[in-house]
Amino acid sequence: MSRTIAGWLPRLSGFAPVLLGTWVLLALLMSTWALTSPLRSAPDEPSHVIRAVAAVHGDIVGRSGGWFTVDAYYAPGSGPCFAFAPETTPACVVPPLEPDREAQARSSAFVNSPVYYVLVGWPSLFLSGDASVYAMRVVSAILTAGLLALTFALLWRRRAHWATAGLAIAVTPTLLFLGGAVNPNAIEAAGAAALLVSLWSFSRVDGVSAPSWISGLGVVAGALAVSSGRLFGLAWVALAVVAVAVTIRPGDWRALARRRATWVVLAACILVLLVAAIWFHRPIVDGPPKPTNELTPISVVFIMLDSTFSFWDGMIGIFGWIDTPSPDATFVVWTTLIFGALVAGIVLSRGRERAAVLVAAAGLLVLPVVIQTVLYPQIGLVWQGRYMLAGLACALVVIGLALDSRAQHHHDLSVSGRRAARAVMRAVIVLVALGHLGGFFAAVRRYSVGTDSYVDALLSPTWQPPLTSIGSVAIYSVLVLLAAAIAWRSLDTAFGSSRETPLVDFPRP
Repeated sequence: MSRTIAGWLPRLSGFAPVLLGTWVLLALLMSTWALTSPLRSAPDEPSHVIRAVAAVHGDIVGRSGGWFTVDAYYAPGSGPCFAFAPETTPACVVPPLEPDREAQARSSAFVNSPVYYVLVGWPSLFLSGDASVYAMRVVSAILTAGLLALTFALLWRRRAHWATAGLAIAVTPTLLFLGGAVNPNAIEAAGAAALLVSLWSFSRVDGVSAPSWISGLGVVAGALAVSSGRLFGLAWVALAVVAVAVTIRPGDWRALARRRATWVVLAACILVLLVAAIWFHRPIVDGPPKPTNELTPISVVFIMLDSTFSFWDGMIGIFGWIDTPSPDATFVVWTTLIFGALVAGIVLSRGRERAAVLVAAAGLLVLPVVIQTVLYPQIGLVWQGRYMLAGLACALVVIGLALDSRAQHHHDLSVSGRRAARAVMRAVIVLVALGHLGGFFAAVRRYSVGTDSYVDALLSPTWQPPLTSIGSVAIYSVLVLLAAAIAWRSLDTAFGSSRETPLVDFPRP
């Protein structure tokens, strides 16, 4: 591959090229999902659309019980006719009879922070109908892609190659799908990754990191993105902060305290999180329904532990209203990679880096159990795998940073070690690319023909997206292959020169 597809591609190097290149590529991938998935096909998307439209038209809070006034087109706030019906295509959808009249619509997202909805809802100010929803999806994709691109660029600047690979693995098919939907899950995950890496970059005082104002903006933008949707986001903020804090040496703490930028960033983050905390703790009349069957906390804990791998499937590759799974091979690939990363991070790390890995692993494995158990009396059993995307991103990036640090403290890899690392990463690139393609093809088939064959989905669809079934598959395939080729090409930079040493600077105990 390096002599064919990838050979003619330029190597992305430097902060700005990596930032812009990955931003465009990720935005195109998510936008392809946005223009391929049927409208209202993402989890709770009708409710999120209602909230976004109402927010940009000045109705931030709504009325008791989550009721908002919107155009009748947006009013159906429940699942569409094809939700939870794998054999039914979106051809069953009937457009509203009077789309331009006002109607009362209830949104289950009324308890969420309004920030995300204001950021993505503005296209509805000058567009209407299907076009407004597609535009809101694309805006969400661009914002999510921007945060991920910033994270990739900060890692690449410090040559944290294993951490870059970890972040790439964290960009699961589910994350790309939700990035192309009106749903705050994807931007929450991208924000968590940006917050963690920006904090880590900001706290390095060796002069190699990106300028402090870039890292500082990343910290504030990440905190805003993570706290812009659900209450769960505040837990991921805490996870990112603690995971970075345990890696900072006492001398670096003193150096950070002497920097004016530190106090500016700290004040901005406190303001962002304080506003979010005030919103989430405001009195709510007729809030979410409380559970009808009371479970003890220990029962909730066991239910959550028993469902762990079901949740993992959700954060890897389940689309639609949690009713459209990827092929089994996609789940096998990501589950293997996640398990392998967790084991490698715990076994190979030492001292402060191991503490960071344990914190991040606990965030992925334990924090969901704690959150659901604490919130069960108020909202019942609501946890889904997509809520763990932020924890996955934090865990894989921290593990990658620990592996980069390990390589640095062992004076880089030998020639044979570099060859082995390149071979492993090439296999990962191929498997991840195939996993993304398999998930996308499965979604196209489900919505084009239900449970019929893949051939019928392309040649005889009963429903087609704006790009057509064949067009969507072709565009997405080209984009995934382009991303894989660029990643393949970058391996020469990451593992091809014995002179290049990672600069992640985890201190030794």
